[in-house]
Amino acid sequence: VPDKWLIILGCYNSGTTLLRELLSFHSEISTLPREGVVITRLLPRPEDKGWKRMWVKCLHYIDNQKDIDPREVMSDWEPWWDSKKVIFLEKSISNLTRIDWFEKNFPNCYFVGITRDGYAVAEGIRRRVRLKGYQKKLYGEFYPLSLTARQWVDANSRLLSAKDKVKNYHQIAY
Repeated sequence: VPDKWLIILGCYNSGTTLLRELLSFHSEISTLPREGVVITRLLPRPEDKGWKRMWVKCLHYIDNQKDIDPREVMSDWEPWWDSKKVIFLEKSISNLTRIDWFEKNFPNCYFVGITRDGYAVAEGIRRRVRLKGYQKKLYGEFYPLSLTARQWVDANSRLLSAKDKVKNYHQIAY
């Protein structure tokens, strides 16, 4: 188990991947090659329910961690942890729904929240997703801007809440 866990939090298109990439160059930080929810089968993803880049539409599905054994998640991520490094970084957008779970189950956990201009984020989510199946029938080719803005609002509400209640939290905004 690493000495510290560093969890990056933010909305889609807010710069979380760039931040992960930059921090991965630090000599004491080990990170996963992609989002941790892709590497473990245990953490639910919105894509499992057909909601690409839109966890706000399936919150009931991904916001339930009570039966997830954190040791199994750690075990799934272990092959990517360089034991010579003291910090393990994880960045999955849906972790915004798991802040309490991480703080309770991952020893010495630190969070970095990142926010970006709401219009830029909402437009970026809209532009990057071509809808299929049920979502396409509901919305057409792209998510409506009102829905992508709702995703940004919910994500940033969770960041603001975490700022006041999480022990080790740092906020970045641009």
